[in-house]
Amino acid sequence: MRTKRIAIFIILPLLVPLLSGCDNFALSDVFYRSTELPLGIHPAAAALRPGSTVTFTGVGGAPEYEYRVVEPGGGAIDPATGDYQAPSIEGEFTVEVIDRAGDSSIGFVFVAAAKELAIDPTRMIVELNGNETHEFTAIGGEAPYTFELEDGDDEIGEIDEQDGIFTPDGENTGSGTVILTDGRGSSVEARVYVVEDGEFTLTAQRNPIQQQDSVQLIPEPTEPENAVYLFVEHEPHPENVDPGSIDGDTFEASDYIGVVAIGLFDSNTEDEPLDTLYLTVRAATPTDFSATGETGSNQTIDLAWSHDYDGHDGFRIERSTDGGTFDEIAGPGTVGPEDRSYTDTRLTPNTLYEYRVYAAAGEDQEYDSSPTPSRIAVSNQ
Repeated sequence: MRTKRIAIFIILPLLVPLLSGCDNFALSDVFYRSTELPLGIHPAAAALRPGSTVTFTGVGGAPEYEYRVVEPGGGAIDPATGDYQAPSIEGEFTVEVIDRAGDSSIGFVFVAAAKELAIDPTRMIVELNGNETHEFTAIGGEAPYTFELEDGDDEIGEIDEQDGIFTPDGENTGSGTVILTDGRGSSVEARVYVVEDGEFTLTAQRNPIQQQDSVQLIPEPTEPENAVYLFVEHEPHPENVDPGSIDGDTFEASDYIGVVAIGLFDSNTEDEPLDTLYLTVRAATPTDFSATGETGSNQTIDLAWSHDYDGHDGFRIERSTDGGTFDEIAGPGTVGPEDRSYTDTRLTPNTLYEYRVYAAAGEDQEYDSSPTPSRIAVSNQ
């Protein structure tokens, strides 16, 4: 028994100098490290808008935490509180927490700008007595969303403020504006039309027309409120070509020959046309067509006409001997755009000939002019 007491007395004196000689060591540290959780950070990841804030908190480890942003320009953080503010730029950044023992843990910040608020569709055409559901949808922005209908005196129906479902009243046609507002106060607009048959159709007083013609544009079943007519780009229409002009609901063609696309728009939402008219413009018909025949050994028939338009390839001349079937005797390769006359020498004595002339445009003759208003009958007897 005496031997055991001596051993204890010997060990204790040895421990005291060891413990007293360690400046950074404490019995409390030994106990804490044996029971603490690993160091972590909360939240482990955060999705933020540029300039917005979040607070990071150290969890576990040895308390008395210090916080820092790892990447330069990755935002700002209070070293003591963990209050973080995102930078004004988009990107992925790292926040680090360090505890009293020197251990560290990291969290991630994803900074992205909110998608711009939009509404779909931007235009809706509703049949007056239709039974379909007509829903507007919010895209981007930030919730909550609110829908509002402004229809003035038309009183075309109502819209659910939260679901964006539009219901026509079944009595009135007309148009209105749907206003979508998000949680940030941003707003966008769409147009809704209530019509008898569910569609707008744009037609023209005449189609096709010829160069420098004027024609009235006719929307059906009625002209929508704030209607405007604009040219629409399309495949057959080459760039940098003047197709003509639009004044109100009247289109005036230029010397351009081909297809002109004209859209019927609502001036409040000019992104997509309500309908598009494809108007064919043909070469202008020659006028003042005349023919003079010569008899004798040198039999010829001289043709002449007037034409004050550009843009065509020349003239096509056709001839008939029976008044029904016409055959081409000369084309743009022979009678150019500057020519205004042609002499026919391939004649048979004692024959009655009829002629007609076209302004030619293109090999397929799709845009050729109408034939001369009156055919010329000449006998070479």
